[in-house]
Amino acid sequence: MVTLIKNQIFKHLSRFTKNLSPDRINLSTLKGEGELSNLELDENVLTDLLELPSWLRLTSAWCNRVCFRIQWTHIKTVPIVLRLDEVQVVVETCPDLRSMSANQGLSSMSSGRYSFIHKVIDGMTVTVNAVLVTFKSPAFVASVQVSRIVAESKTPTWKRNDLRMTRVKDSVRGEILLFKEVEWQTVRIEAKSTENPALTPLRLLTNQARCRITIKKRLSDCFVLGSRLVLILEDLLWVLTDSQLRAALYFVDSLAGLVQKATDITRKRKAARKIEMLPEYQAWVSQQARQQNTKKSAISKVFSQCDVIETSFHFLSEQIDLHLCDDEGDGRSSHPHLKDGGAFQIRLHHFKVDFYPYHLSLSDRKHWPSYEEDIHAQWLEQALTSFKATFMEAMDAGANSHTPLSRAEPHMDDLRSPGSKGPDFQNANGQHNAVKNYITSHLAKLMSSCVVLRLEDVTLFKVSTTSRKQAPKEFLSTRRKKKRNIKPGDKELYKLPEEMSLIHAEFTYFYYPDDIPFPLPPPQFYVYCNPVQIHFDMLTVLWLQSFGLYLLRTLSALTENASANTNTNDLFNIDVRMEAIMPRIIMSESSAHEGVTSSRMQRDRPQYLQLQTSKITVTNIRSRTVGSRADLATCLNDLQQGELFFNSGFPTKEGDKSAVVERLLRHVNASDNLRRQADLSGLTMEEVMQGLSRELFWVDAKDIWFVQLDPAWVEFTGMKSTARPVPLLDAVPVTVWLCLIDQKHIHAVTHIPSLVSVQLNHYQFLFISRLLDDISELTTFLQMDSKKITGEEGGCVCVGTALPQVEVTFVMPAHCHAKESFDLDSVIPDSSSLADIPNIPITPPKSAYEPKETDSDIVHGDQIFFEETSFIPENTVGAAEPLPPETPSFKSNFSTFSKGLASGFSTLITSFDATKGAEDGLDNMSVRSDGSSDSERFVVVNLEQQNRTDILNAMFVIPASNRAARPMVDEASEVLEEADDASLHSEMSILRRSDPISVTTVKLSRVEAIYQSQGFKSCLRLQCSGISSEECGSIPWDEFQVTTQISFEGHFVFLQM
Repeated sequence: MVTLIKNQIFKHLSRFTKNLSPDRINLSTLKGEGELSNLELDENVLTDLLELPSWLRLTSAWCNRVCFRIQWTHIKTVPIVLRLDEVQVVVETCPDLRSMSANQGLSSMSSGRYSFIHKVIDGMTVTVNAVLVTFKSPAFVASVQVSRIVAESKTPTWKRNDLRMTRVKDSVRGEILLFKEVEWQTVRIEAKSTENPALTPLRLLTNQARCRITIKKRLSDCFVLGSRLVLILEDLLWVLTDSQLRAALYFVDSLAGLVQKATDITRKRKAARKIEMLPEYQAWVSQQARQQNTKKSAISKVFSQCDVIETSFHFLSEQIDLHLCDDEGDGRSSHPHLKDGGAFQIRLHHFKVDFYPYHLSLSDRKHWPSYEEDIHAQWLEQALTSFKATFMEAMDAGANSHTPLSRAEPHMDDLRSPGSKGPDFQNANGQHNAVKNYITSHLAKLMSSCVVLRLEDVTLFKVSTTSRKQAPKEFLSTRRKKKRNIKPGDKELYKLPEEMSLIHAEFTYFYYPDDIPFPLPPPQFYVYCNPVQIHFDMLTVLWLQSFGLYLLRTLSALTENASANTNTNDLFNIDVRMEAIMPRIIMSESSAHEGVTSSRMQRDRPQYLQLQTSKITVTNIRSRTVGSRADLATCLNDLQQGELFFNSGFPTKEGDKSAVVERLLRHVNASDNLRRQADLSGLTMEEVMQGLSRELFWVDAKDIWFVQLDPAWVEFTGMKSTARPVPLLDAVPVTVWLCLIDQKHIHAVTHIPSLVSVQLNHYQFLFISRLLDDISELTTFLQMDSKKITGEEGGCVCVGTALPQVEVTFVMPAHCHAKESFDLDSVIPDSSSLADIPNIPITPPKSAYEPKETDSDIVHGDQIFFEETSFIPENTVGAAEPLPPETPSFKSNFSTFSKGLASGFSTLITSFDATKGAEDGLDNMSVRSDGSSDSERFVVVNLEQQNRTDILNAMFVIPASNRAARPMVDEASEVLEEADDASLHSEMSILRRSDPISVTTVKLSRVEAIYQSQGFKSCLRLQCSGISSEECGSIPWDEFQVTTQISFEGHFVFLQM
């Protein structure tokens, strides 16, 4: 008996091993235990079995000890346990791609119908103490060490249970679903260069992670039809220096050519197999028909909810902390504070990447886990519809001819019916239909590879230097409400759904499953971003520019030799469309201009300048809705009505650049296209086949960018004299057309069709003056760093605009005070401008009101106004406080969201309780049997009651025990004393101003301006057709602001029409 079992084990293992004999197998039949030592695996068989990429091959595999345990009496419910002590694997790259046989992989090792032995093998539990994988290539050597690996079967809700609960079989479909989870404790990756010893080794260490795999097999031949793989990392911390980043780029570049070539071949081969063998890929209509079938059994419903409709790969990390640091020594920037370098921290929360390599373009995306077909799907559908319409227009270009405007008698041949016409016409018509059917059939096979990136929250911290000793502060953030004692952020301020991602990006690449050169739509790249804040910081901007230039120089050096053999058409023919909702940039004075303490006590002195827009759109696509050539023609026509842009006289002088360049003029008439528009009408099948290519309809130039701010406004915040933001620039729609020439020179024209209204007082003027000094210093260092890193002079930037009318309002103290209440603190002179003059004593005046500086003042200066409105609880009756105004509800259509938000942004409230989302508990599972001994008849009863979305989302959930083990620590940028609500509301009531002011308004009609900057020189050419002024000697401050606000809201009403 023992010998018989040994021979059976030897029979199966000898296919995968070397030098194995039955005598080396230690077996205890009754206990169901066995052991093997020093097991050497066959690398050629494993290479095909594991279906490694064609650019990789396995050279050796060895295991020191293998033991297994089988519970014979419970083999249907308890899995076989296979334990491996230490595994060593060596993998190397191939100089040339390996030949991939058609019959390889795990499916090829299984013959016949899915039977009991397959259930036992699929349900095995494998544990490995340590795995060492050595990767060798001509450029570098890498090692990957993985410890404590456990691979086991799980239920559809990813719990441990009876082995019969870990698979779902549908006999009607003839398919079965298997659920496996692989978990490991740590992973250590190290890579060293073999060609350049000067490169620093690259190291990465990860904590506990898991991989969840759903496999769908065919029962008739055990063929793997599809799979869904999810890699989950709880936390990831990675510190990268300059040299390590350069080494990483060098390693990736050494493999890029082989990987790209192998990917193209494998993708087409597998895509052809998908369409040929999978019924859901044969047609989109048949897929919908299966979804509409309501007569399903309980097991069929569970199978449909867990079904793998298409193969996909997913990555999820709860939190990623990436630290980019300069190497020891001198820094890259010329700024004194960056002379020793710096460090930049990036924190990503709930970072998720989805990859769908074999998606049929005609099918929908409803089966994608955690994916909502929102505005991204609409953009993609518009692109595909436009591509197909262009294709059909090229086919029918000669068929749609206009009737001649002639009164001549019609020819007799023209009066015949189509069926009675000559054979030449019928042959031509038949060939046209044959070509059209051929094109339609190929368009139905159009497939796509799609990468979806979603990010729930991101924080970029200001660069840390040796001169900055305080805790890191935020440079870019969403101001999410992480704890109850922190004031609401933008997500709560605008009442966005909690489950909404901050950033949603998609990249889609199209291809056909065969090698026939057939026209393709250009690749699509879409980005959608929800509200973010950028806190302007000079050192961070300088460090990021130096880092980007250094990275670009490294990439250029790596690709210099391979540029001749690389096809860059895909890179420069990508359709890009990016939208951001309610972004804002917050700017404050630098520490050099803060002055003495008395300057901060000025009630009218602002602390922050906020630039904001309801929606910003950036695209290089010419569509009818956004960024059309008609919009560019309107902009250029408006500029042509003036005299500055097309005039060589004063104030233009020799050597000045023009904002309107020839590229823009050619782009209006589509005369800058990359190639002529294709015409396929009247061609035979052979002629059409010869004229087709994948880039046939990539006609439009992609180097003209359209930027739209709808609308944009600028306002001051943080004044002690008022809780409301004070506008500097009223809301105005802005359209910008950018043109990049020779990769260096930027020419832009802007179109502003409405009135530009600006108001300014003395303290705001001082704030802007100091801010302009900071910007001037910033531009100087930017130019110096660019020349230092690249060794070349910077390019030219030329921007032109024409404004129909500009109103500049100067707000000043009134000459004679009225009898209204007036606080002398509002006229305390700003002595901060005298702080730099020595021997001048400055005594800070005492003020009756010195409010405390709260967190709202620091980060959300405009939120002080929202605190003024009292909140009435739902259970309060007869409260005297006024109700807060209603805020617009946000739905999936964000175009209406942005417009509705703009009309009432100045009356939004920020203090409200964030909604608490209670997590639904995982369903308990129960088992029922139909009296048959076949374990596949067991179904999960509660799964039948759930929908497909809940089951798929369970695949991305980290167990609660693991989440609780991680300490939840929030890093605070600074700790400030926060005033209570009662004192805050009382102070707000005191701050209502009615002191008189005088107002002078300067009106400029038809203002044309061209700004030019090159190197350290810049100039501004300005021309105005008319100027006038108005003056108001005395008006209460509140009345003036109310008048301004009414005018401000009127602009929004106009924009919504």
